[in-house]
Amino acid sequence: LDAFVAAMEKANCDALIQLGDFAYPNKDHQAFADTFNSAHDRTLHVIGNHEFDHGLTRNDCYRAWGIKNSYYRTDVGGVRILVLDANDEGSPTYAGGYPSYVGKQQLEWLQRELESSLKPILILSHQPLAGVGAVDNAEDIQKLLARFKTKILLCLNGHTHVDSLVQIDGVSYLHVN
Repeated sequence: LDAFVAAMEKANCDALIQLGDFAYPNKDHQAFADTFNSAHDRTLHVIGNHEFDHGLTRNDCYRAWGIKNSYYRTDVGGVRILVLDANDEGSPTYAGGYPSYVGKQQLEWLQRELESSLKPILILSHQPLAGVGAVDNAEDIQKLLARFKTKILLCLNGHTHVDSLVQIDGVSYLHVN
């Protein structure tokens, strides 16, 4: 983290993003979040699946990271960034383990954001929306995103520990190891 922060001090970037599974949102790991947040005046947080380990909750993430919601919109320069929380429960195909699903309320929000944005869009999620390890309702999400492919620059995720670029119906999905 210190090497990253030092490198970012020299870089001319518009924001810093962590794609989830960054640090447990508790007092034992608060120093990591504080260091990340102080490295730039624009930091974006994506909630991963391991943020829920040890009985931790979304509210713990809000408090530890200084975010107000688990999915949200922000504009950075001329780009609209949509941050998703793919940890929703309620998947009809849930087979155990960590949830990997984007629920109905969040999908409705996503559709409204895609419809209304006049800016190019970057979509961030921890779990992939396509490819290896994709969320349970990936096909539905991909159909929605394909309708707005001319607006979407990229969908970016972590989680899978692979580097991969998947393109489906004109939308690019980049997995970052």
